[in-house]
Amino acid sequence: MKSCLVLLFVTLFYSVAFSQISKNQWLIGGSGSFFTQKYSDIYDYEGKGLGITLSPGIGYFPVNNLAAGLRTFFGYDHSKGKYATGEGGFKQTSWHTQLGPFVRYYFLPAARKMNLLADASYYTGLIHTNNSLGKSKSTVHGYAFSAGPVWFINPATALEVTLDYSKDHTPVNTSGMAINIGLQIHLGKTK
Repeated sequence: MKSCLVLLFVTLFYSVAFSQISKNQWLIGGSGSFFTQKYSDIYDYEGKGLGITLSPGIGYFPVNNLAAGLRTFFGYDHSKGKYATGEGGFKQTSWHTQLGPFVRYYFLPAARKMNLLADASYYTGLIHTNNSLGKSKSTVHGYAFSAGPVWFINPATALEVTLDYSKDHTPVNTSGMAINIGLQIHLGKTK
């Protein structure tokens, strides 16, 4: 039994995989995250919130280690806050739908089972909000940066965990940090 565990450990962490991060490969997958955010708006509202996001996407490697593509964002959050003057409490829930381009870079050679990535994206979309003032719909645009390790489970499948920073621009400006967990499928012939 002990030798099976040692063999499993060596296979998982030290074996070479032919990860598909080479030119002319496709990337299909997505990630999910749990996040916290701080809010402020033009009406002196300040608050904090929690939420979840799902982000499916598709990309292409025009050169080795560099992918570019299109990603969607679907999210939900709940926040509480107050006005800077100290008047009244405030609660709201929001549903987000966004779309935008992304670019990501893998830092280590393709023959590695483990790799590191950095990802940048821009997005635009809609937010549907329900709060004590009623229901509203507004547009949003923003950007996100993330980085973290990638583990190639097999030559075509990768599991990634990234730390994400995002900033939204709407009537309510938000910024926050998230931990993303994603699964990517790499398609195409290897060299």
